[in-house]
Amino acid sequence: MRIFGIILVIVIVLVLIYSGIRWVASEVSLGGFLSGQRRSSEPEESTPVAKPSASVSRDDEGRVEVDFEKPSGLQEDIPAGFAAADLSPDFGRVEIASVRKPSSFGDGGGFTLRSVSKLKDHLDITGWRIKSNNGEITVKGGASSVPPVNLQRIVLRSRTSAIFYADQQSFVKNVELNKCTGYLNNTYTLDPKLPKNCPRPDRGETIAFSGACQSFVRSLGSCEQPTSSELNRFTGSNDIPCHEFLEDLNYANCVGKYSSDPNFYSYGWRVWTSDEVRFDSQHDWLLLFDENSLLVDEYIY
Repeated sequence: MRIFGIILVIVIVLVLIYSGIRWVASEVSLGGFLSGQRRSSEPEESTPVAKPSASVSRDDEGRVEVDFEKPSGLQEDIPAGFAAADLSPDFGRVEIASVRKPSSFGDGGGFTLRSVSKLKDHLDITGWRIKSNNGEITVKGGASSVPPVNLQRIVLRSRTSAIFYADQQSFVKNVELNKCTGYLNNTYTLDPKLPKNCPRPDRGETIAFSGACQSFVRSLGSCEQPTSSELNRFTGSNDIPCHEFLEDLNYANCVGKYSSDPNFYSYGWRVWTSDEVRFDSQHDWLLLFDENSLLVDEYIY
């Protein structure tokens, strides 16, 4: 019996030792699992993203110059076949926004140059050129220094566009659009006509006029000037203020009234050129160069 008791004690001790070893092993395994979960949930350090550095300055003529260097992570932004040294300081600030392909006979066509959000100041694009697979066309100014018609320099403002119409014989070479230039459709024969953005007469300006005059004023479209025969309808003594008001609906008076508005010049340009657009009527590769023959943008269609 004593021997049996000793054996029983030994068995119990062995069972306890075995159970203890399994418990310790499970704790170590569980702890490792939990610690592994914590490690995997910790945020990993992000890889720094290369950003372009730029310095902005002005030359002797006040023109904005941007010197920038693209890090290796952004080299894919450079069009194929060009290097960083081939890029204009205005690369990425002006783009070929759209192209109107010429007809199959080679006439007509045009293109639109648009400033993008990176452009914070005015930018002179006179002398820039677009080169295609078949030739090139140069941005030319007019002969006047008085806005808004036939200006010598075509200067883009921030977030505006210049729409070019090629193969056009026109006295008007360019117009910088503003709130009032729609009135110039009554002075010049233009194809296409200028957009009509003129502010309409305020109702408070006409409430003292006769009912017939008020109805006529309200019937006028934006930038519309009354004809001579329409003015003659309001020549009575009671319609003198109405007649004078209608005579003042023109470009000069509109400019005098609204030219101080901050968004007066926010409508871009229309440009007519007698030069042909030598773009392919089906597919082409267009390159926009600045006045120093440095690349500004490319357009493929």
